[in-house]
Amino acid sequence: MTAAIEAARSLGVTHRVGTAFTTDVFYTPQEGVAFGGYRQSWAREVYEDARRQNALAAEMESSAVMVLTRIWGLRGGAMAVVSDDVFAMVDEAGALDAETTFDVGDAQMERLARVGSETVRVLAERDAAGPPA
Repeated sequence: MTAAIEAARSLGVTHRVGTAFTTDVFYTPQEGVAFGGYRQSWAREVYEDARRQNALAAEMESSAVMVLTRIWGLRGGAMAVVSDDVFAMVDEAGALDAETTFDVGDAQMERLARVGSETVRVLAERDAAGPPA
């Protein structure tokens, strides 16, 4: 994690470090998204529960990456671009408004790629230097 922080700082990229909430039902808690209007009762408060646990973000993939890197004895990490606010991404009727919500620009994605690349460079440099004395 320190390599990613160093990379973001060296590139002057605004960043936050913390816990993300990983879920395979990313859209289920949102009104108007579930098939045929069906929503499981547990999903109604899933984002509020995550907020109460101080999660900074919700996403869908990183937990699988973390599990696999642990199983295979590799280093792993995750970075994300914040694309929306799940508490403010509904229209006047309370339904998800995906057309206006998920607009992540090229500049944000390029910044993420640059920080990721710089993180790999920092790790490679540290590896080449050997273990700390």
